[in-house]
Amino acid sequence: MDGLCCLLSYPCRKVKLTATADQHGLLELDRSQLVRTELLNTGNFDDVFKGKYGQRDVLIKYVQLDNENCSFNVE
Repeated sequence: MDGLCCLLSYPCRKVKLTATADQHGLLELDRSQLVRTELLNTGNFDDVFKGKYGQRDVLIKYVQLDNENCSFNVE
């Protein structure tokens, strides 16, 4: 069964995305509607916040791009 706990009896419904795709096919949200409300977790590579996107409850993940925290950098 390829790792599934049971056989699928019908396909999932397709969900229409509300975000727009740019010329490269990447999705970009309207950041003015994104509000962080609570820091849930912080790690070496990212921070996760609870927040709102418009009226929806969402999780927001900020990836840290600086290489100083990267344990893979070895002198």
